[in-house]
Amino acid sequence: MNEDICTSLADRFLPHGVVESERLIQIQKVLAFMHASLREITREQREFNPNCKTFHSELEAVASQIASLASNVACMMCERHNTPVTVEVPQLNRPSGVFRQKQWSCSVLSKSALFFRPDLISEGP
Repeated sequence: MNEDICTSLADRFLPHGVVESERLIQIQKVLAFMHASLREITREQREFNPNCKTFHSELEAVASQIASLASNVACMMCERHNTPVTVEVPQLNRPSGVFRQKQWSCSVLSKSALFFRPDLISEGP
């Protein structure tokens, strides 16, 4: 499997002991990656499973919530640190071939869920 699949989310985190502004920037990058990934996964699912409209709607809803979270983080950066946040759309490095793309999507979805673990949310700067 592509090594990026296993490390793409983990590499975007800083330890909890860092300055809040740096942590918020890292969270913003994770959310940008998750949003771009969910959009791509939704596109892929429409192509591979065109009749799963409920699933497509659920993926779109989650992507929308991720975009809202990213917006909230950007607002926090502006309000607390007077720092505008600019996040580039990440390069997803998707593998070629249908099977590998499905593996990638499954891996991204499962690793994205780890981002919302209670211990990551409750611990803060």
